Amino acid sequence: MIFGGLVILLIALSLTFLIFPVLRHPSTKDSLGRDQQNIVIAKEKKAILETQLAEGQMTQEDYDSGFADLEASLAIDLERQQALGSNLDAGKWAVWVFAATVPALSIFLYLQFGEYRVIDNPELAAPRSQTAEAMPSGKAPSMSEMIQKVKDHLAENPDDARGWFMLGRSLMTVQRFTEAATALQRAHDLNKSEASVMLALADALAMTNDGVMTGEPERLVKQALEISPNELTGLWLAGLAAEQGGRLRESFDYFVKLLPMLEGDPQSEAELKVMLAELKARQPDLPDLPADKSAQTIASASVAVSENSATSEVSGPSTISVSVSLDESLISQVRPDNLVFVYARAASGPPMPLAAKKLKVSDLPVQVTLSDNDAVMAQMKLSGFEQVIIGARVSKSGDPIAKAGDFYDETGAITRSSINGVVEINIYQVRKPSKP
Repeated sequence: MIFGGLVILLIALSLTFLIFPVLRHPSTKDSLGRDQQNIVIAKEKKAILETQLAEGQMTQEDYDSGFADLEASLAIDLERQQALGSNLDAGKWAVWVFAATVPALSIFLYLQFGEYRVIDNPELAAPRSQTAEAMPSGKAPSMSEMIQKVKDHLAENPDDARGWFMLGRSLMTVQRFTEAATALQRAHDLNKSEASVMLALADALAMTNDGVMTGEPERLVKQALEISPNELTGLWLAGLAAEQGGRLRESFDYFVKLLPMLEGDPQSEAELKVMLAELKARQPDLPDLPADKSAQTIASASVAVSENSATSEVSGPSTISVSVSLDESLISQVRPDNLVFVYARAASGPPMPLAAKKLKVSDLPVQVTLSDNDAVMAQMKLSGFEQVIIGARVSKSGDPIAKAGDFYDETGAITRSSINGVVEINIYQVRKPSKP
């Protein structure tokens, strides 16, 4: 009510300042004054003509001609003044049309393009995170709605390979792995030469089989590497597949090839070196890396792995409950299908996670349990370390290796036996690029 009253008052004031000068009638005194002034001037000119005639400065004929011109000029001035007054009155009807049209048009345009409801509902003023994807209600579509839209599109465009790929990735987000594998298989059938499709299909097929990479997933990964030999995700998956198949030397070779590609990312590089150390601990005849520093890192990590394997029985709970959420300030900067890695790592020793789970941004907020069943390496389990660090990271690239620009949060070093309840993690920090 107050807002409406203020609007009406402002419109009325604006119209008053615009219309009043137009409607104001010229003063009668002003009009008479101008006429009288013209007459006085005419009389003065007549007196001059009479003086010149009396003094012989002009003939009677010149006087008669000058007097006639004077009369005609006076008549024209008086007629012009009357015409101006008539014109002012003639156009005043348009003022009332203007006065009625402007307020009506202003109110109509505001109701169409303004947001008058924000007065009583301030939350409507909050910015939308993704306007292009916003629904009419202002809310972002849910993942199920997005999936249905892609399905509707594919019903009319069954040969859209990119559409099938998007559908498969979306279905992976909601952990509908069997359907995802079907969609990605269709994308692969339509485009046999796309390495990213092969790797996504391999991942989906593995997830339908409890993460087992051997068999068809491994074949697809190797085929992708033939097309793109330096694909980071391909090398990573190939190394995991070889390790699962017991071919430790092959796994070692894939990871060795991947290692120099991680320069500039010390943490990821260190994690991969620990994986190499774990492989070397299982098969001692594997070679060292050429660089002295890398060899020393692997050797020291191998000792850490061996020591922890020998003293794996540590008191304290073998499971940790973790509540993971994403800070509101970052919601607009991630996609629902971005991967989220929840992990526990040793507070001191190798940086490789002791236990980890892979989720999606669309799953957040969520509570998960980390245990020995989630071990990344068979010989490095959560139960073998008393002091741990709990964290979670959003991977924009989809790679399990941390990269600059990822969002994350970690606890400090905590003792497992002291954990009483749920560890709270709120992802809000941004991983910075490594200094050269």
